[in-house]
Amino acid sequence: GMERLWDEGMAARTPSIDGGGATGTGLEAELGYGFRMQNGAGVLTPHAGFGYEARGRRRYRLGTRFEFGSGLSLNLEAERKEGHAAPDHGLRIDLRARW
Repeated sequence: GMERLWDEGMAARTPSIDGGGATGTGLEAELGYGFRMQNGAGVLTPHAGFGYEARGRRRYRLGTRFEFGSGLSLNLEAERKEGHAAPDHGLRIDLRARW
């Protein structure tokens, strides 16, 4: 279990860095709840997220996901990043279709 990780030196390892320069340690959390749309046309899921990196950078996300059947989904999301520099804001639209 957990004792094995400590015994094998996991606590002393440094976090890896991904392609975006973010460290591998931190916290990512998301909370959402799905509502079935009228006539079973799909699912509407409002969601909020929070992220924290070991370097002190924070991310806040707020958005809505629309799923229309099994092959089409749309995600609208606003994001704010805070850290050592000025806050950074962004909007994201993600459309996915499967055939």
